[in-house]
Formats: sequence, C-alpha cells, structure tokens
Amino acid sequence: QEELKIQRGNLQAKEALIEELRTLIQDEENIGRAFNQFNEIRERWNEVGDVPRDQYSRTQTEFSRLQETFYYNISIYKELADHDKKVNLKKKKELVAQVRALEKENNIQELDRAVKGLIKKWDDIGATFQHEWEVVKEEFWGEARKHIAKVNDHYEHQRAQMAENLEKKKALIKQVEDIAEKDRSKRKEWNNSTDKVLAIQEAWKKVGFSKENESVWKEFREACDRFFDAKKEFYKGQSEVYEARKGKKLELIKKAEELSASTDWKDTADQLINLQKDWKEIGPTFQKDENKLWKQFRSHCDSFFNARNRSFKEREKEEKENLKVKEDIIERIKAFTPSDAKAQNLETLKGFSQEWNQIGHVPFKQKDRIYKEYKEALDKHYKQLRLDDQEKRSIAMQHKLDSIKNDPRSVNREKQHIRRQIDKLAQDIKQYENNLGFFNDRSGKNPLMIEVEKKIDRNKKRIDELKQMLKMIDKASV
Repeated sequence: QEELKIQRGNLQAKEALIEELRTLIQDEENIGRAFNQFNEIRERWNEVGDVPRDQYSRTQTEFSRLQETFYYNISIYKELADHDKKVNLKKKKELVAQVRALEKENNIQELDRAVKGLIKKWDDIGATFQHEWEVVKEEFWGEARKHIAKVNDHYEHQRAQMAENLEKKKALIKQVEDIAEKDRSKRKEWNNSTDKVLAIQEAWKKVGFSKENESVWKEFREACDRFFDAKKEFYKGQSEVYEARKGKKLELIKKAEELSASTDWKDTADQLINLQKDWKEIGPTFQKDENKLWKQFRSHCDSFFNARNRSFKEREKEEKENLKVKEDIIERIKAFTPSDAKAQNLETLKGFSQEWNQIGHVPFKQKDRIYKEYKEALDKHYKQLRLDDQEKRSIAMQHKLDSIKNDPRSVNREKQHIRRQIDKLAQDIKQYENNLGFFNDRSGKNPLMIEVEKKIDRNKKRIDELKQMLKMIDKASV
C-alpha cells in the first residue's frame, strides 16, 4: 500500500511535467530559453520514480510524443545536419530490432527492465527525417506497447493469485482456530486433532505468497501456538510420561532387531548409533523395566557389530588376495609387446582393463599405489599407439571410470560435469546460429561465416563424444 501511494504521487508529478512541456511547446518562442526549460523538465522527469503499472504506458507515450513535437516545433532543430538525422534514424531502427528481440524474453522482471531501458534510449536519441518518423515510431511503439501489456497482464494475474491465496490462508486460520477451541479429555482426541493441525500446516506451505503475507502468517502461527500450548498443558504432570517413554524404547528395540541381521555395514552402523542416541534422549522409564529393555536393545546392537567385525576380517583376507592378482596383471601389462596392428593392440589393452575391473577391492592403504602402477603401465603402451584425440579422451574417461565407479557420488559429479559441458556447447551453437543471421553475404564465400559454421560442426561433434561418455558411465554403473 505504501509503494502504491508513492507511485500515485509520482503519477501526479509526471502528469504535471507533461502539462508543463505542452505549455512550453505552445507558448515559448525564445529558442535558448525553450531548450533550457525543456532540459530542466527532462531532468525532473527522470528523477521521478515509478508510476502505477496501468498508467505507465499512457504517461510515457504522451511524454515521448511531446518530446518529439518539441524537437520538430523549435526552429533551431531544422538547422541540424542531415547526417545527425541519418544517425538518429539508424539508432532508432536498432532500437526497433532490440525491442522486437524481447519477444523471446520470458523473465517478466527482465522484460520490464529492458523495455523501460529501450524507451529511455529512444527518448534520448532525438528526431529524424519527418517522412521516416511515423513508420519507425509505429514499429517501435507497437512492439513496446505489446511488451508493456504483457508485463501488466502478468502482474495483474499475480495480484489476483495473491488475493486468492489470502482467502485460502484465512480459511486455514479459521480451521485451526475451530480445532483449538474444541474441548478434549482423551489422548486419542488430542492425537487426532494434532494430525489435523499438522495437515493444515502442510496445506499452508503449499498455498504460496499472498497479500498481507506477514500479518496472516502471524495469525496462523498464533492459532497453532494456542492449540499446541493447550496440548502441552494437557500432558503436563501426567503419570503417563514413563509409559510413553517405554513405548518409544520398545520401538527402538524393534528397529534394532530389524537392523541386526543387515550386512550393509556402514549405513546400518550409522542407523544403530543414531538409535543409541535416541535411546539416551528419551530418558528413563519405569525402574522395573529399564534394565530389561536396555539388555534387549544392547543385545541386538552387539549382534550386528560382532558380525561386522567378523566380516571385516574375512574381507581383509580377500583384499590381500585381490592385491596379488592385480600385481600379476600389472606385470603382464609391462611384459606385453605390441604388434603392428593398432586395433589388435587396443583390444589387448582393453582386455587387461576388463580383467582389472572384474577384481574386487584391495587393502585401502595399497589402493592408490596399485592403481598408479596399473595406469602408468597402460599409459606407456597407449602413448606408443599414436591415438587420435577422440580415442585419447575415450581411454582417459575409461581410466577415470575405473577409479570412481565404486563411488556413486563421484560418478554423479562426473555426469553433472559432462552435462554442463553439453549445455554450454549447445548454448554456443545457438549463439553461432543466431550470428549467421547477421551475414548479408550467404553465398558461402564469406570467411567469417565459414569459420562460424566450422565452430558449429566442432561443437556438435564434441557433444556427440560427451553423450557417448555419459553412456559409458551409465554402462559402468550398472
């Protein structure tokens, strides 16, 4: 409301400046004084802030029209050189092209800002030839008014949506107030009412922004607080607290029992540790039950952690055996003597990689060393094969996949990185294709145009390569 009040004051100020400019055009005959007053009016116009959106087009159009009338009515303007008029005409046509290009702009705020900016530039340019003026003016203002109408329609729809959201929120406030006012004497009743209030809170989150947003949120929060404060008073001092704690601990015992047979060592260990934290946070229950419940809970936790320790010992043995097998593969790679058949050599090296990938984990402390030796042994052969850039990138990607395939987060990061490259290349292609439209000579002999077309082809090929890399990642992740 305060912003609207300011905008209405700005509207009155701008309408007064329009009348002042109209009087200047009609009455002032002294050229020097007229220009001084005109420049003063323009400076004051630019200092005035925004007006209501539904008045912007009318006031701006009238002020722009009077500016042009001023330029044509003052005799000194006739002394401007034809060169200046040609420059002005060129600038205005450029603005026509720019305002037409805004047709593709979907961001309303950016569209609003851009249109106003172009109108400001239009007003600053000055007059052009009279016989060209009507055509270029109609072209510019026809597009500008269309964009202004689009902006106004958007904000009008937004205001209507906010008004609708306000009514929805008031209805939700009424529902919570009705629930808060009801009398309840049983826990089941309180639980049912709590479920309803929580459901209303979830519905509130989905409504969206509204008019009077802060004040209605305060009303809603106060209504919810009244309900939950009443609920708190109901439970305060009741002897059922220990019973509730016992129920929670029984639930934790059940969860621990369900997890005790799991072999997902890391996630399950984290879950059980969190259950142990939850157990402590619940607090004590009836003394006669506390030790019995704790022994049950602890036994399920011990069952899992003992099994995990046994598994780690078995895995350590397996990892040492895997290390020996990988060291053998490295020796075979080093001993490999390439033939003159490049394709056959590639297949042999890929076979080494496939064999390597089928072997499981090695001891963690040996992981980096063994992989480095393996990669160096392979790279030494690949360098002798004189591969083209695409083959090198494919092999490099395969090496990278070998190092990250067991780490889902690293795999996802790599996929995201490749997708960002594809998006950037696609954007560049779109820009290059747009640039082609500015070439007057489309015969195919223009060197600049040929270079742009080569860039488009290179980007398309690179996109195909990157898509193949994504397929390699998806295949390796299966």
